[in-house]
Amino acid sequence: MKTLRVLLIATCLGVVSFSHAENTDPVFAQQLAQQSGLSMQEATAIVRRATRGRVVSASPTKNGGYKVRVVLDGGRVKTYKVDRNGRMK
Repeated sequence: MKTLRVLLIATCLGVVSFSHAENTDPVFAQQLAQQSGLSMQEATAIVRRATRGRVVSASPTKNGGYKVRVVLDGGRVKTYKVDRNGRMK
């Protein structure tokens, strides 16, 4: 019974620290996105190929994807989201 109680407490603490880190730590968000199977380099390549633009920044999102900003012809900057499956939105 004591082992079960310790395991339950450790699990709850893990969930609390997981949710806190996800909301505050960009490194953790990057690791989460990498676990989804899509790297930042792959996400930027998807957007670059689709838009023929120049990627100026990329950042992980909380859902395991990436937000990618691109400079298009004419100097217009546009932001695209790439989900963890590689679909561009």
